[in-house]
Amino acid sequence: MFTKNIAAPNKTKIFASLVGLLLVLLMLMTGITPASATTTVSISPSTQIVSQEQSFTINISIEPDTAIAGAQFNLQFNSSIINVNSVMEGELFKQNGANTLFNPGTIDNVAGVVTHVWGNILNTSGAPKNVSTSGTFAIINITASNTAAGTSPLALIGISPISVLVSDPEGNAVPISVINGTFAIRDITPTPPVISNVAATDITSSSAKTKIIWDTDVAADSLVRYRTESGIYNSVSDSTYVTSHSVDLTELTPSTTYYYVVNSTGQSGNSDQSSEYSFTTLEAPTMPEMHVGDITISSKSIGRGRKYKAIATIPILDSSDKPVDVATVKGHWSGAYSSNTVSGTTSNDGKVTFETKWVKGGGMFTFTVDNVLKEGWTYDESANIETSDSI
Repeated sequence: MFTKNIAAPNKTKIFASLVGLLLVLLMLMTGITPASATTTVSISPSTQIVSQEQSFTINISIEPDTAIAGAQFNLQFNSSIINVNSVMEGELFKQNGANTLFNPGTIDNVAGVVTHVWGNILNTSGAPKNVSTSGTFAIINITASNTAAGTSPLALIGISPISVLVSDPEGNAVPISVINGTFAIRDITPTPPVISNVAATDITSSSAKTKIIWDTDVAADSLVRYRTESGIYNSVSDSTYVTSHSVDLTELTPSTTYYYVVNSTGQSGNSDQSSEYSFTTLEAPTMPEMHVGDITISSKSIGRGRKYKAIATIPILDSSDKPVDVATVKGHWSGAYSSNTVSGTTSNDGKVTFETKWVKGGGMFTFTVDNVLKEGWTYDESANIETSDSI
């Protein structure tokens, strides 16, 4: 004879069981049933807009709700507006380093179907036997028609003996939900840009330059052809695609009428050209003139006349013989002392001084003015009192 210890009932477990039973009864009475877990098979992207003749890809993606090891599908499409080029294996079953077997199926671009696409993990010793992480099962490359535009569904369908199916490692089908896709081919029949608001602006008196502006209804490049009445067309262009265009014409002749047209070519390759317009450049501004006055040149000696140097003072005057300051004078020495170009700037009295180095034995020293520069001024060499002087 023996005895058995029977544990007293756990009140907490009994209470939890009663609550669970009540919840089940409540769902049955109200028509609510627990959601069943499903693996999702989808076309991604689910919607897509492409251009005629454009090649693009779609993915057949699988989001497992449980461990899976195989999948299969057929794809239906509108063969009048697309052709399927290829079907390749994605990384879904390879993501854990597993060995796989993949069949890309048969492409029929007349009937508009891809049939018998399947793949699975091989039962190789030591290799992973399943995956449970989302991934791409197949990659499909497609080209849109070059003649037709429209919309087509992309549908994962069952065609005997292949249905849309995902299986677990034992080969049993798992519950799935399917998300199909659709795509549209837009009509890209090329149309030229429309040109408007053509104008010549920024015609200034300080430089012979003009800005040509215009607008287009679509992004396009910029080209201006321009000429004088008797001349041939010159051109300036900008390859940037914009809708607001601006092109500078430079090095124009003052007080001259120019005729021009604008042209824009869109990304489709079609062009539009405006009618001919004209503008007249302004007169060149009158610039003050300057010239070289009477050059003063002198000499110095050291060592009882054994070494000599020369000093030249260059005055720069305006047309009224008034001194011109801040003018750059360029010149050179020759004779007993030769130099490369030297330069200096006139002071308030309009003068600038140049000296040679000491020269043994001396001789004839000559200084020659080569050029005089000042912004906004013109150097009138013909008005020079002297251009060079010697001592």
